[in-house]
Amino acid sequence: MGLDDPLSLRGVRDYVAGDPPGRVHWRLSARTGTLTVREPERTAASSLTVFVDTSSGGEVFVDSAARLAASLVREAASLGLPVAAATSAALSPSGRDPLSMQAALRLLARLAPDPAPPYLPPTRSGGNLILLTASPGPDLLTQALRARATAARVTIVALPEGYYLEPGESPRRQWTGLPDAVRDLERRAAALAGAGIQVVVLRGNQSVLTLAH
Repeated sequence: MGLDDPLSLRGVRDYVAGDPPGRVHWRLSARTGTLTVREPERTAASSLTVFVDTSSGGEVFVDSAARLAASLVREAASLGLPVAAATSAALSPSGRDPLSMQAALRLLARLAPDPAPPYLPPTRSGGNLILLTASPGPDLLTQALRARATAARVTIVALPEGYYLEPGESPRRQWTGLPDAVRDLERRAAALAGAGIQVVVLRGNQSVLTLAH
């Protein structure tokens, strides 16, 4: 739930694939011969909004996305952050009080697949925005980039059906490949990271619990 504070440097570390180019410490990298990135301190996010793309999957995805979104909302609320949940058709009021969390959970409990194109409602400026989708299309990516103009951080979490695990499940054999939209998202992950959008694709040997880290 933390956000990078660019004004406070915690240290440096070796570059790993996916690090934003803007974090590269070019002077130190040139001096040592090793590509190095700055690692800033982290500060608490000002809020959290979880958006579920109900147009991208069926009942299985919607049920799993609702459970994951609910766990994220409850975790953020326990940290004292204003929380909200959103779909293309609705946005719960953002707030720290129990009624705001209840409104978000109530919205998530009523989720159902909806073929209407995804629409990101306006979200609170300076907060965290997490998008849960089964198959991220171009419209959703375009809207995520627009949302990044005001959001401090945007994270796209892809849950392609049959490729992710619920907590407590064991890895299962996978019979089909990733959807083309998810493969395209993976190819764009580095470029999106440079724009401040993190990409997470959950697979059959991962658990949604890894998002907590």
